[in-house]
Amino acid sequence: MSDAIPDLGAVRAAEVLTGRLGMPVTSDGVAELGRRGLIPVTGDYKGFPLYDGRTLETFADSGAAAEATRAGQLRTADQAARYLHIRRADLDHLTRAGLLAPARWGHGPFDRRSTYSVPLYRTADLDGLAALPGIDWDAVRATPKGHRSPLACLPDAPGRRAARRRRRTWQDGPDAYRYQPAEDDPGTPSTGGGART
Repeated sequence: MSDAIPDLGAVRAAEVLTGRLGMPVTSDGVAELGRRGLIPVTGDYKGFPLYDGRTLETFADSGAAAEATRAGQLRTADQAARYLHIRRADLDHLTRAGLLAPARWGHGPFDRRSTYSVPLYRTADLDGLAALPGIDWDAVRATPKGHRSPLACLPDAPGRRAARRRRRTWQDGPDAYRYQPAEDDPGTPSTGGGART
């Protein structure tokens, strides 16, 4: 008699499903199965969801697992733009307008352990975006590099403009407030600096 499968995280659950179904199932696919309610989330461990072990033991729907693995695949912004066959600038307009939001955030090459700076987008969200009727995708895809995107006229998402103003950049560091000499004002007396004549 085999031991019962305990509640598992997405990576271990994906290994169990891959072995049971004989087809590759990713951790993103397990998360998508949980999002669709096919594998219940029973709790969490260190902030990561745990999936029901009893359901993992009896799960046999290979079609649902394959579709969830495809739909749940996470893509970086560059990969998402390639998937939609658009330029990265076009994808940035879609996120600015609030039509696309990251499903999760991943570690960047220079991030610390607790820092997540890379937005990750679900394939299912990209498919839904491509089906939006109000966007002329042919015109967007036909716009050559260096030309203004048809998506540039999309309005900002509510609250987005204020968030853009508050964003911190490398210029916000201590060197951002270095002494900058004032521009020449004819009404200001000279301090004696500068070139000698």
